[in-house]
Amino acid sequence: MIAAGAVTEVYLQPGGLWFGDGDVRLRTLLGSCVAITLWHPRQRCGGMCHFMLPGRSAAPLAAPDGRYAAEAMDWLVQRVAATGLRLVEFQAKLFGGGRMYPDGGGRLPSGSMFAVHERNVDAARALLSGHRLVAVAEHLGGRGASRTPLRTRHRGGLAAAHRAPATAPDGWRDQRMKPIRVMVVDDSAVMRQVLSEVLARERDIEVVATASDPLFAREKMARDWPDVLVLDIEMPRMDGLTFLRKLMAERPTPVVICSTLTDRGADATMQALAAGAVEVVLKPTIGLREFLSQDSGIPDAVRAAARAGAGMSHTGPAVRPSARMAPTAGHAPVPAAASAPLAPVSHPVQVIAIGASTGGTQALEAVLTGLPVGCAGIVVVQHMPQRFTAAFAGRLNALSRIEVREARHGDAVRPGLALVAPGGRQMELVRSGGGYAVSVTDGPPVNRHRPSVDVLFESTARAAGRHALGVIMTGMGNDGARGLLRMRETGAVTLAQDEASCVVYGMPREAVKLGAVQHSLGLSAIARELGRHAAG
Repeated sequence: MIAAGAVTEVYLQPGGLWFGDGDVRLRTLLGSCVAITLWHPRQRCGGMCHFMLPGRSAAPLAAPDGRYAAEAMDWLVQRVAATGLRLVEFQAKLFGGGRMYPDGGGRLPSGSMFAVHERNVDAARALLSGHRLVAVAEHLGGRGASRTPLRTRHRGGLAAAHRAPATAPDGWRDQRMKPIRVMVVDDSAVMRQVLSEVLARERDIEVVATASDPLFAREKMARDWPDVLVLDIEMPRMDGLTFLRKLMAERPTPVVICSTLTDRGADATMQALAAGAVEVVLKPTIGLREFLSQDSGIPDAVRAAARAGAGMSHTGPAVRPSARMAPTAGHAPVPAAASAPLAPVSHPVQVIAIGASTGGTQALEAVLTGLPVGCAGIVVVQHMPQRFTAAFAGRLNALSRIEVREARHGDAVRPGLALVAPGGRQMELVRSGGGYAVSVTDGPPVNRHRPSVDVLFESTARAAGRHALGVIMTGMGNDGARGLLRMRETGAVTLAQDEASCVVYGMPREAVKLGAVQHSLGLSAIARELGRHAAG
């Protein structure tokens, strides 16, 4: 809230709610969203909800969510009931429901899955009817965004307990929260709509702008710089890769690459990751309706990118993510595991297992390119979509002295070879004769990941025990922490990338907290330690 003389200005974010009295002016900006206002003409009190979607695609969570029509309206009704006033005494108005994302022909078919503005309007009218309310005015439709005002002037009619502005309950998005501010840059209007709708469902993410190409994006960023960019690669006027390089040189900003599932898209994505992008997600290739209803991974990629951004310098040249200071935002530091010089192990290390996520492409490059050809066999899980892992392994192979390639089911683990788990599949280490091999399967996701670091580490503990060495590297979440603990319990050497060199100090932090890590090291020290272990 911002006081403006005797009037208090309140700007309501999408998914936000407000109810109260006093001399208050409520404002919000609507696109395809709809705002419902309730106003009591005698008591001069009222409220507003700003919902984004007509309903959930899945079962409601325990906590209500103001982004969905029925849940937002229920909150307003509860606030009215708490005043002792009758709901039917309030005047209702509807705002918004604009057509935001027409197709290339400028028209959006009625009833289309993208016509969310129509479904929002229908939901709002149905909710008013269900509560025996009739809208005294409707300011709906049109193209583009609209602004919605509501002003209350206190006349002393409410009980003191209800005079304070009532903001949303815990867990709801309201004007006090600071969501991750995202810009979507893609030349396809449909893709901008799909990505915006997926992100809009998350209470901690706000899409503040979209752009059809990097030049339009740069104009908008000059006025309002986002926290994270979701960036297409192939666009007119300037491709995403060129824009990314310019951006990192001018003002490093977290970037999530949204790429196509093609060889050309995979190669460009690897170049983008090398240029400073921190995450990659796939554009939908299935039906768009199915894409909207499934867990796409895009919100998590945005969250990871935002955390990586905590350590980005916004002045001066770009810094390679693998060398950047980036403590996890919002968490107190975790005491580092012991990092004294490592004593020689009493048993040979025959296999090295490595797990990484956000920032891992650069971190793995820094480590694997420093290894000698005689090092122990390596198995790697890097969280990455299907098809991109082959391009990633190919890039590492071209830069390294050891051989690096995407794993196939039954591949033997041998000295001087690093096998990278294919995206979309699980990889386990198994015994094979007197040595080891990998089993690549279509097992279910673990910790929401396929491949999962925990799956690899736990299988390594079973198969190799004390003859293994495990390394957990940069990434968000806790995948790999339990598996690394299991490796330590079976006698393996366990290492973690230290906080100073992580893009996101999440997975290593969780492993340290569990007691799974014997030593926390920087990237060069990890490479030296792995290089000490020739095949035993």
